[in-house]
Amino acid sequence: MGVSALADSLVFFGTSRCPFCKEIEPHLDRLKKQYPDLHIEKIDGDQNPEELRTLRIRSYPTLLALRKGQIIARAEEMTNLERDINNLVRAKVEDPAKLSWMDVFQPARLFNKLLHRILYQPQTCSRTDFDLKFDALQKAGLPLERFLVNTVDGHELELWFAANAKSKGATKLYFHGNASDINSFSKEAQKAYDEGKSICMFSYRGYSGNAGHPSRQGLVHDADAVLEFLLSYKNIDSKNIEIEAHSLGTAVALATLASRVRTHPELQYGKVTLYAPFTSLKDMVFEKLWFMPKLLLNRWVDDSSWNSLEAIEAVKDHVQELSIIHGKRDLLIPVKHGQLLHTYASSKGIKSGFTTKHAGHDDIVDLAK
Repeated sequence: MGVSALADSLVFFGTSRCPFCKEIEPHLDRLKKQYPDLHIEKIDGDQNPEELRTLRIRSYPTLLALRKGQIIARAEEMTNLERDINNLVRAKVEDPAKLSWMDVFQPARLFNKLLHRILYQPQTCSRTDFDLKFDALQKAGLPLERFLVNTVDGHELELWFAANAKSKGATKLYFHGNASDINSFSKEAQKAYDEGKSICMFSYRGYSGNAGHPSRQGLVHDADAVLEFLLSYKNIDSKNIEIEAHSLGTAVALATLASRVRTHPELQYGKVTLYAPFTSLKDMVFEKLWFMPKLLLNRWVDDSSWNSLEAIEAVKDHVQELSIIHGKRDLLIPVKHGQLLHTYASSKGIKSGFTTKHAGHDDIVDLAK
């Protein structure tokens, strides 16, 4: 049985040649007793080389925690078996957005769990599906390479990078939306490459086969790691990095740049293009839940959670240009959000452009070109 076919499992990769793998067996037996509903699958790496390649298994033993066929956590080269296995099981068992009957007595907690489920909707495609998408882009003429980057909080992400010899360092970096994946900007990436630019596509934790659970701070860590990869590993000048982002990705991009301004105030970035952005999460909640008491919403929703107005204030002296493109038919994020961000950016001295298209929320990127 392939790992992609497993729904909710703890998957152990080992081999008869690995003496350390034998030490894990008693811990796995303990887990079966401690968590009767936890399915544990043991896979011999020597007999399943394709799974090793697909899941990027680089050493033995390796443990993966899966939910809905996606890796949410992994442990490799474990130095403390008890600690590392327990941490992995907690990642598997404890979903921050999982509802329980106790939430009925904690309305603020229940509200934020439901909000989390709406805000972050990772695709359930398997790693094999993304391999096929990667191969298709390569066959279409985009010379992508795969790289792994590590975040400051210990997560590992995959990114796709295509260097263009004609670019002179000019690079496009793409941030996808809340229900999209690493492949969502593929058409734009192909076009940018044909125009002579290098391109970089990535996905957040919990998305596109990456382990972990998405969160505001987590997504900022993810994007920061990708920017650091471009700046340090690829030696790209920050001024040559142009960002394109859609929907939730617009908030991630702005929040990440704002965070980097605090840690690297000397850096300047290129043009930032935002498709269907929103002013803040609180504004969105107020609009969608207009029938609820604002006093409660004010208490339950964090002011700083995805606040793009505050982020624009922070990056006003660090981006060359801001371009905002919004669909007139966008029913999810009304066009007024883009207009407000443009007006605010202009008032802060940022070179800002605002364009509307006869498009909705999901097709704005395709119809904007």
